[in-house]
Amino acid sequence: MSRILKSGAIPLLLAAFLWSTIGLATKRALNSGSDAFWIGGMRAGVSAILSLIFLRRRVLDVKLALIGIFFTGPLYLIYVFSVMHSGMGIAAVLLYTAPVMVMILAKFLLNESLNMRKIIAVILSFSGIVAIGLRGEGKLDLVAIALGLGSSLSYSGIILGVRKLAVSGYSEMELGLGPQVWAAVELLPLLLLSKSSFNLDSM
Repeated sequence: MSRILKSGAIPLLLAAFLWSTIGLATKRALNSGSDAFWIGGMRAGVSAILSLIFLRRRVLDVKLALIGIFFTGPLYLIYVFSVMHSGMGIAAVLLYTAPVMVMILAKFLLNESLNMRKIIAVILSFSGIVAIGLRGEGKLDLVAIALGLGSSLSYSGIILGVRKLAVSGYSEMELGLGPQVWAAVELLPLLLLSKSSFNLDSM
């Protein structure tokens, strides 16, 4: 049991379980009348409150701010639009191409190796993206692909940024909560564009 705990398997499985509920929660919020602006804004807003409570002035860190503005905020918004356009299943599949994106980008940004196994994974992943885009009548759904890859690239940016800062000594709490305030600063003003009203399910 101690070996399992040390390996990080349990935290990994718990994180995967919690992450898998995001699509369900998003779909429920949409069915309750919320839109992408409310769902993204409230998700960032609630997380920002926790960030301010636990990190206080640490949230002013420039590197954490950059992750929040360029990756966390866009992910929260684009993923909801992806669910709205393509449905929860397809949006989730496209989002989870992020590890493949990370493999490609890490080669150039973090100088990590790109072996044959990783190249095969890239080919299979993008073949799946094309297959998803050709669903239905066989016409390429460029909007579905664009939204899916947009959320995937945003998520990839978070992973790469967190990986780089973790090596620099940032704590798990800082990396998890630090960018949230800046995502909220970016997304909450967009509520002015919303045509729906406040809904508890959007939180």
